[in-house]
Amino acid sequence: MEMGHSEIVDLLLDAGADINLEHSAWPIPAWSVPGHTCQPVPRAVYVEVTASLEAAVTARISHKGL
Repeated sequence: MEMGHSEIVDLLLDAGADINLEHSAWPIPAWSVPGHTCQPVPRAVYVEVTASLEAAVTARISHKGL
């Protein structure tokens, strides 16, 4: 979202993405992607991204009048 890709967030939410899924304990990935390793991010980044996702969901609910 901060990189200007809010439309991707909208598409993922439209497809039923669940932002409340628990993350796996690093370094065990939630799913394996060959050649890719996710590194931990600083807590401030995690909190900012999570808050942005929650705001996107709230805005969608408010917009739809649910």
